[in-house]
Amino acid sequence: MLDQLVRQVEARRGTKKGKKVMTDIETRDSELHWDVYVTAGIPVETLDLLPGRKQEQCQAVPGPLALVQALVNTQYGQGRHVHSELTSPEQLGTWLVARRLLPDGAPVTPGDFRRVLLLREALRSLLRANNERELPASQVEVLNRLACNAPLTVCFQHDGVPTLEPDIAGVDGAIALLVGIVFIAMTDGTWARLKVCRNERCQKAYYDTSKYRSAARCSMAGCGSCHKARAY
Repeated sequence: MLDQLVRQVEARRGTKKGKKVMTDIETRDSELHWDVYVTAGIPVETLDLLPGRKQEQCQAVPGPLALVQALVNTQYGQGRHVHSELTSPEQLGTWLVARRLLPDGAPVTPGDFRRVLLLREALRSLLRANNERELPASQVEVLNRLACNAPLTVCFQHDGVPTLEPDIAGVDGAIALLVGIVFIAMTDGTWARLKVCRNERCQKAYYDTSKYRSAARCSMAGCGSCHKARAY
């Protein structure tokens, strides 16, 4: 039965009715074309049994932790599939200002640029460890060294809730804020779901929303399919 449903989807792709529904629910699973399934009158509970249903178990990171994901994902992939955003201090400044991690016009030195790149790769190593990979001691040392130069302080808000705030300005303040986000995520349980793709040629950061935190790759349609093809 499931094979027949998949064939129905393939046969009905691109229909006008399907496209209209896709606009409303495309964020649920564009790869499976939920629009066609729904317009065909197939019960939602049946969709959970379809091949590839778990593709959307890798979704956007909740809250401030998204900033950590965004930093790690300024570089991923290899060869013609490489994605690289930060290649100069000027680009780093623009990136930080756009995310309100740095005031507009604040200077960004080559040393600042190097420290942020070190932070990015050290965080990537932490996220690899969340995906059953070894955490190099050298990367822990890098994190400790950066954290020493990016102090945080506890601040109480008007409602009495404490937060961690940078106790330094500039790029080191942005580093402190990112380190503080990591610390809070580790205490509230969200950190373990932020991972780096197990595909060594990818290493893109993703948020694993699967029930048992079992998603090992950033995309079943991309890296997951390539892994299955190589295994086959």
